[in-house]
Amino acid sequence: MAEDKEIEEYVQAYNIAFPEKPWSVEGVKYFMLSKLWAVGTTLSAFDKGKIAGSIMLYWNEDKNANGEINRAYTEQIFVMPKWRGKGLATALISRGMSYLAGKGMDESQLELRATNENALNLYKKLGYKVTKSESIIERII
Repeated sequence: MAEDKEIEEYVQAYNIAFPEKPWSVEGVKYFMLSKLWAVGTTLSAFDKGKIAGSIMLYWNEDKNANGEINRAYTEQIFVMPKWRGKGLATALISRGMSYLAGKGMDESQLELRATNENALNLYKKLGYKVTKSESIIERII
């Protein structure tokens, strides 16, 4: 995502996929200025020029230089409602894993909401395992 229009289209699609946790153009731009994003990329699938699904991939070069394992992060994984249940998420994640392996990464980590059981089951099917669980509680004020 190099141009503002691409970022706007990404944010619009992301917010349709995750209306309960919207992201802003400013938030994406801020993230893209981070040191993590310097080595990051977005893989997206398109349907007639519109985003059908996407995944962000990045890693922390400083942490990887000091550790035994080269760890990457697969985040902001989403598929538009029309494309859910058709294997698109599996294809995006599989392509992402190939990309990360080609960059010398040993493992990939992601976070998700515990209430998203469909995603959790998919990630487990693709070889992810739960290594940590935490509770975050919220209250509207």
